[in-house]
Amino acid sequence: MRAPSIIIEPVVPVAPPPAAPAPPPPGFLRIDSMKLNKLIVSSYKTMGFAILGFILAGLASFILINLFYLVNRGWVTPLTLSSSDPRVLQLSGQRASFRSGREAVAIQRLDLRARRQDALRVSDSEGRFQEEFAATLTADHDARLAQLGEFKRLLGDLSATRSQVVRSNDDFRDLSREQLKEEYAAHLIDKDQHVRGGFELGQIAGANVSLHERNVEIDARVADLSRQVESLDAARGKTQAAMSYEVLHMHHEYEQSVLVQKKADGDATSLDESIRVLDQEVEAYDREIERIERAPYLMAADRSVTTAFVPYDNVGSVNVGDAVYGCLVSVLICHKAGTVAEVLDGEVLGYHPLHNRELRGVLVRLDLQDASAIRLPVLHLKHAPLGV
Repeated sequence: MRAPSIIIEPVVPVAPPPAAPAPPPPGFLRIDSMKLNKLIVSSYKTMGFAILGFILAGLASFILINLFYLVNRGWVTPLTLSSSDPRVLQLSGQRASFRSGREAVAIQRLDLRARRQDALRVSDSEGRFQEEFAATLTADHDARLAQLGEFKRLLGDLSATRSQVVRSNDDFRDLSREQLKEEYAAHLIDKDQHVRGGFELGQIAGANVSLHERNVEIDARVADLSRQVESLDAARGKTQAAMSYEVLHMHHEYEQSVLVQKKADGDATSLDESIRVLDQEVEAYDREIERIERAPYLMAADRSVTTAFVPYDNVGSVNVGDAVYGCLVSVLICHKAGTVAEVLDGEVLGYHPLHNRELRGVLVRLDLQDASAIRLPVLHLKHAPLGV
């Protein structure tokens, strides 16, 4: 049988009990560390909850403000336009430039119109000259043709009677000469009467010569008139005969008139096209000037204008006479600041009040009773956004 084991445990010395703390000296405030720790922890918790509350409140307000601008269509951003605004100066300079260009084109157009009128007058004058020339040429031709007919008839009559007259004169002269010889030989007449009778017979011979000369003259006149008539027919394009120098000179003047008229007509046509192009340029200038003058910024060229930018999303909510409200704290503590006086034509660019994003829209002119409202970042139309 095994003997039982004996366990010997070490002897642990027992520490003496702690001495009681010495009492604080008189006048010294005793602080309980436990309570102090609890107070500090409680303060940290309170501060943490306060900070968290502020963060949550800020986040909530940020979300609510973004939601407000997402759904609200009554906000506008105020803007004061003045003559020193770069956009106003730029538009004023553009308008002046376009007006100057338009005036230059208009003056050039007036000059071309005057030249066109001169060309038309020249063409009209030359046209009348050509008509009168043709009428005069025809009248001259008809007159000379009538004269030619008269002279031909006269020449025919003269040719028909000249031989008879000459034959009668020759017979009378021969008979009278024989009779004078017989009477002078019979001493029925003296020498003086014989000489006088010979002289009279000589006059009869001279009459025959005069008749011949007259026939030659009429024949020459007929030939000359015939040439003139043929020349006038050639000038009128009736025949291919040669023209006389006089008719050739007149025909040359006629051709010069035709050339001058054609040049004038060509100049008038060219000037018409140039004037049409300048008309288009003037119309283009007018459209640009009208477009610039419709720009709202140009209203401030002479005086300052109180306006507000309205994005296209909010344009449907704007009417003339709508009340305008300004708020001291974002969308809180609002008061009526004025009214909408006019919706201005023309597109402008503005910026979103929260995101600073560029937006397209229009301007409205405001009639503000509270002039300080123009310094607010946002104004609201019709009513206060939250009714306060």
